[in-house]
Amino acid sequence: MEDSLASPRLQKASQTIKELLKQNAAQDINDLIPHLKRRANVLAQRAEKNLNERGKKEAVEMKKILEQQQQRISQRKQEIENTKPIQLSIPFEEFPVEEKRQLEADRRHWEKRLKALAEEINSEPARIEASYEVRAVRVEPVGLIYLWPVSG
Repeated sequence: MEDSLASPRLQKASQTIKELLKQNAAQDINDLIPHLKRRANVLAQRAEKNLNERGKKEAVEMKKILEQQQQRISQRKQEIENTKPIQLSIPFEEFPVEEKRQLEADRRHWEKRLKALAEEINSEPARIEASYEVRAVRVEPVGLIYLWPVSG
């Protein structure tokens, strides 16, 4: 077929044949639809299976990433809380104002982020899996090619 389409000599057909094919095209497509639907069904099932597997894999990976982030924040928060009283032998109240402000901002952010992560660990994997869900399968012919012998 590709060779026929690539060769201009092989693309020529008489006007009578072209008209005959045009007249029969709608019926030929209707005759082909059941076969195309069966083939498309097999391909759609395979694609859906692959998409579901990929969605599950990405959901597991995302959950792992979020849990690791949660763990790092918790560890950092704990480090700061455990080292605060002895940092440089300076009481927290005597820390430079900018450092105190930054540390307090970090703590507030960590608290918010830890709460958000707890929710995201539950919601994000499901959202990712849902994004790989097949919502529609349809068969629509977009073209029709006739191979006609050169001899007529």
